[in-house]
Amino acid sequence: MQQAAEPTASPVASLGGARERRFSRRALLGGAVAASVGWVALRSPLDLWPDASALSSDLWTATGEQREVVLPQAATVLLNTQTRVDLQRRNDTVTGLVLRSGETEITTVANTRDFMVSAGQGRIAAGRARFNVRYTDERVRVTCLEGEVDVAHGAQRSRLGPAQQVVYNDIRLTDVQDVDTRRVSAWRQRVLVFDGMPLNQVVDEVNRYRPGRIVLLDDRLGRTPVQAYLSLDRLDDFATLVREVHGANVRSLPGGVLIIS
Repeated sequence: MQQAAEPTASPVASLGGARERRFSRRALLGGAVAASVGWVALRSPLDLWPDASALSSDLWTATGEQREVVLPQAATVLLNTQTRVDLQRRNDTVTGLVLRSGETEITTVANTRDFMVSAGQGRIAAGRARFNVRYTDERVRVTCLEGEVDVAHGAQRSRLGPAQQVVYNDIRLTDVQDVDTRRVSAWRQRVLVFDGMPLNQVVDEVNRYRPGRIVLLDDRLGRTPVQAYLSLDRLDDFATLVREVHGANVRSLPGGVLIIS
């Protein structure tokens, strides 16, 4: 978002009249208030409410929210936290979607030919299938849970069967890998699974689900691997985990802010 230009001196105020000066101050104050209201509407600094980009999407979830949406004669779409989706239609029938950000699990209906999902620089086509697409940190992760899905990224093509996954960014598509689908879909049971993930990445993941902000100030601590199962319904346990298991200092501030050092 472009920053507002700095206010310049009013030509009316430069005339020197008292009434003109009062008018100039009122106008300047009014402009500042209007600009601040616009900033608040467009962006929530602590993820306390959805931003304007989410509200403009066909489907979206707020921080910590999960939704199920049934698209008649097309698919059932499960949206994880902080997810934005636009629907693709042909003759008033939904034929696919565009994942702008976040994570979704899609189950297509039996008579679907090619349900298309666009995310970043890739496209996913599925007939009868269930699959997970996650688009965070400028990377897209596609995991087939049931059936088969085709992934296209530029000139590269991959076909995925159950328990197979590819990851891509703007430049390349990885080889097909076998994965544990229980971990991929753990969010559906409202659980986060961390198996050796560095603490700094764990903090980033928890911040996707938790209003407010966790700030990690210790780089060395941030490289520490974490083994944990964390319930989305008990995210306050994260502070206890970091304090008791990793010996960190955790300070709680208003607005859901946690400082870890």
